[in-house]
Amino acid sequence: MRKENLSLFQQIVQAHNISCTIIEKDFSNLYKADLDLRGKLFSDYDYHELRDFLLKYSQPGHILKLFDEFGLISYVLCLSPLPEDIRLHDGAPLQDGYTDNTYLVVGPILKETFTLVDIQKIMFKNKLPDTLYKDLSAFYANIPVPPTLKSLEATLLVISENLFSEKYDLLEPQEFSGITADSSSAFRRLNEDPQLAITSIEERYAVENQFLDMIATGNYNAATRLYAQFKNYKIAPRNPNIVLNTKNLLIILNTLCRKAVERGNVHPVYIDDLSTRIAVLINDAHTAGDLEQIEGDMIHKYCLLVRNHSMKNYSQITQRCITYIDFHYAEPLSLSFFANMCHVTKSYLSTLFKKETGTNITDYIHNVRIRHALVLLNSTSMPIHAVATSCGYTDINYFIKIFKRLNGASPKQYRVHMAQQA
Repeated sequence: MRKENLSLFQQIVQAHNISCTIIEKDFSNLYKADLDLRGKLFSDYDYHELRDFLLKYSQPGHILKLFDEFGLISYVLCLSPLPEDIRLHDGAPLQDGYTDNTYLVVGPILKETFTLVDIQKIMFKNKLPDTLYKDLSAFYANIPVPPTLKSLEATLLVISENLFSEKYDLLEPQEFSGITADSSSAFRRLNEDPQLAITSIEERYAVENQFLDMIATGNYNAATRLYAQFKNYKIAPRNPNIVLNTKNLLIILNTLCRKAVERGNVHPVYIDDLSTRIAVLINDAHTAGDLEQIEGDMIHKYCLLVRNHSMKNYSQITQRCITYIDFHYAEPLSLSFFANMCHVTKSYLSTLFKKETGTNITDYIHNVRIRHALVLLNSTSMPIHAVATSCGYTDINYFIKIFKRLNGASPKQYRVHMAQQA
């Protein structure tokens, strides 16, 4: 149960676009507490001071709020060991630098977005050369800034108490200032090329690729979460006009999503239709609010496109039938027609199609036709018999029967209901 709750804690924190790290028992990944900032800046730096500080001051029931000399804020949560953690070493003393407790580090974050002056003050305070300004600017640009620290801290206390069945207090230890003072560049050898910007770019591309993978599989929830994380990596504006700059970024996003959906094995005609419609919306938008709405809708629509039209796991025969139905639904279609088209027996085609799609080919034809009928009933005033003909039904009574079976109402009842909802 502890493992599942730790994972849930991480997910809740990361949903706020804030890093959350479960520290290894030997503290080997403690560098993630500051995203390896000191490790990259200073050639002789290790994290044993922070490790020793946590072993001494971080106790179960406490959330330590740590504010360091680089303006970074982190929260450290300590969990007491489970019985099985102690049994692993039969009660024998642990090696130096190991712990039975479990530590979670939330952050780092910033209280507010750093300005040029803020970064220069940090550099002066830590005796860092001007040549590092670009690297530090790239680093700070990717550190999240929550709406308010109080709301974040309240959230951490609530989820900690509920997930780990223990009351927690938030502490801001003064002793931590001594640790950070010893970590300043006055006592450290500076790396000539810390490459902070390169690391940031690599991380951004990794998140971007994960995001596109989720688009390609139609996983909207994961895609939304990863895109929010991706937006944490603030890209320097390429145009001083905010609306024009946002339009440029959305055009790039539209192109990336289009290529991702192509990997999801969606027919190019569907991709081109959606990407064109989104491009028109982006071009016609006049405000930042309009563009924000397009941004959210774009991810949703591309994921729906994959879920509704991906043929990734279908055989060539099934793909060929589906593509033909999607673009020729108004023509006379039957199992015999497709069996002849694919040069297979009706029995073989019926079994294959049902196995791969979960439905028989006749029902698939009806679903496609009725889906188009819904669009016409919603967006036009065409008579119902004309809608039936446009969707491939020559017998209006048969059309009404199929429509009612799939939607629970007749076409007329459906149209009246939609008019009342408008």
